[in-house]
Amino acid sequence: MKIRLPKSVRSIILIIAIYAGGLTAVFLAMQYLYLPPKVLVFCISFFVFYNAGQIIFVKCKYRNILARIAPPVFASLWIIFPSLIIKDITALLIAICGLLFIRNLDLSFKQIAIIAFTIIGYDLFMVFGTDLMMNFVGPLGINSTPLTITASPEVGKIIKIGTLGLGDIIFPGSLIIFCYLKGKQFAKKSLYVFPIIGYFLALVANIFVMNIFDHPQPATLYLYPGVFLGFWIALAKNNISLKSLFKDEK
Repeated sequence: MKIRLPKSVRSIILIIAIYAGGLTAVFLAMQYLYLPPKVLVFCISFFVFYNAGQIIFVKCKYRNILARIAPPVFASLWIIFPSLIIKDITALLIAICGLLFIRNLDLSFKQIAIIAFTIIGYDLFMVFGTDLMMNFVGPLGINSTPLTITASPEVGKIIKIGTLGLGDIIFPGSLIIFCYLKGKQFAKKSLYVFPIIGYFLALVANIFVMNIFDHPQPATLYLYPGVFLGFWIALAKNNISLKSLFKDEK
């Protein structure tokens, strides 16, 4: 008997598998196969840009051509022009493509919540439960690739900011997109403005704790609660119940 999982479950598994599986594979390949991070991240960024191209160029006459040309060009710019700005721009493009991919899945609030708890658990384990991630975080490791957005050295001399991983943008960002859609549905700007404020306040809290304890912190541990809290405050402010968020969900 063939068991077919519901689409909602398959979407959750797909997102978690891409993030946790892909990131773990990169660290393992660097540790045991001694593969350079640039090769690994080029493959990842090519995959992301290719899949995003299928969505972006869906109505374009030259979709197939553009979807084949754009990925290798964008995926290799940071290698051809090795500068912090180009690397961070590439990282932002990958983050935007990741958000576009998740938005295209049309996730429900329940799905986003399940993904949030799973990603927080994964990040906690990778930062505090194993040295696998920490061994390759540095100027010659993952931080030299578009998997992170890195502050300039001048800023780093003033305050320890560290790096912002793409997962710290894409996953809380998917929740903010959900909040934005709900804000449009209920015609309440605060439903997405408050979560955005919560995101940046949580980011400041993350940097503060990192400087106090002098140890890297999993940003999602702060960013997700910040966005959720902002959303809940907005719901309370507008007298909107949580049940109303689920009435259209299957």
